Amino acid sequence: MTGHRETVRLLFGDVSVGDMLPELSHRVTATTVVLGALASRDWRPMHHDRDFAIHRNGTKDIFLNTPNQAACWVDLNVDLMVDDVTATTCATRVALPVDKNDNPWARRGDAWRP
Repeated sequence: MTGHRETVRLLFGDVSVGDMLPELSHRVTATTVVLGALASRDWRPMHHDRDFAIHRNGTKDIFLNTPNQAACWVDLNVDLMVDDVTATTCATRVALPVDKNDNPWARRGDAWRP
């Protein structure tokens, strides 16, 4: 990832069905892959053992597990790109704040629902 981009904070009312959202880039390293699998308790070796991933699974390297590819209330179609090549696609749901004072991660109880 090169350069610095200003983060765009979208509110729920800012998006509509079919909108194209701003690109979000994050450099993925072996550490990112392993920590993501660890955080979701996915002990399968293709997410941390390069030799297993290559020689047993026939992949080029270790790779992100499904929960980490699908990073909850706006449905998104996601294309995970490596350079200009689509590595995988998925659908996900994300929570967007309803106003500038809302933090979806701080919602509790009945407030935490679609």
